[in-house]
Amino acid sequence: MKIRMIQMDIVRSIQDNYEQSIQLSIRRSLEDVDVLIFPEMFLTGFYEMKNIRTRSFKKSSPEIKFFQNLALKTSTNIILGSLPLMRTTKSLSKSIQDETIRNTALVINRSGKIIHDYSKIHLFPLMNEVGNLTSGTRLKVFQIDNFSAAIIICYDLRFPELLVNLHRDASPDIIFVPMQWPYPRTEVFQTLLQARAIENQCFILGCNRVGEDRSERFEGGSMVISPAGKVIRKLGRRMGSFDVEIDKSQIAKERRRFSFLSRHRNFSK
Repeated sequence: MKIRMIQMDIVRSIQDNYEQSIQLSIRRSLEDVDVLIFPEMFLTGFYEMKNIRTRSFKKSSPEIKFFQNLALKTSTNIILGSLPLMRTTKSLSKSIQDETIRNTALVINRSGKIIHDYSKIHLFPLMNEVGNLTSGTRLKVFQIDNFSAAIIICYDLRFPELLVNLHRDASPDIIFVPMQWPYPRTEVFQTLLQARAIENQCFILGCNRVGEDRSERFEGGSMVISPAGKVIRKLGRRMGSFDVEIDKSQIAKERRRFSFLSRHRNFSK
C-alpha cells in the first residue's frame, strides 16, 4: 500500500487552507497512491474556538464533497485528518434537535463514499477543545483495501489503554494519527508513536502540521513507524508531502516473532 502524507501550514483562513490542501494533494500524480491523509483540523486549525460553530462543517459541505469527487476521480482512499463536524441528533420525542460539534476524521473510499468516521475521544484543554467541542465515544476498526485500520487523533496518543481495549475485538494493521502536536513536545510524539506501534505490532502513521497558531509553534515531523517500532520515513519541519510504501507481510512477521498480544490479561479490581 502506498500512502501520501500531507504536512501543511494551517492558517486562520478556511479558504486558504482548503486551496493549499488541494494543491499539496495534486502537486504530484495520485495515480499510484492508495491512501491520502491530512493533519488534524486541517481546514480550520484551532483558531476562534469560541466561534467554532460558525467554522464547522457537515458531511454535505462542499469542501467534503470536493474530496469525495477527488477520491472517485483518482480512485484514491482519502482520510480527512479531522474537521470540526456538526452532528444533529433528535430526541426520543423527535421535537427537539441537539447539535454537537466534534473533532472528527472522515474516511472516503475509492468510490467517493464516506465509509468511516472517528471523533476524538480525549479533548486537549490547551487547544480550548474542552468546553467548545463534544468528545467522541467509540473507536472501531474499518477496512481500507486489504488492510484493517483505525484512527486516533493527536492527544489520544497519550492514552495507550484506548488501543489496548480495541485489540480485544480486533487487531488493526494500521493506525492513522492525524495531529497538531506543538513544539517543544515534538520528540514526545515520536516516542509515543513508536511505543504504540510496538505495543500493537502494527504500522503507525503520524500526520502533523507546521507553522504557528497564536503562541504555539508546530515543527511537523510527520512519520511512519513499522510494527517493530522503527521509523520508516520522516518529514522535516517544512510544508510538503511524502509517499511511503508499507508491506502487510511485516505485520504478520512481527506478530509471529513476538506473539505477546494473544497473552494479554485484563486485570480488574
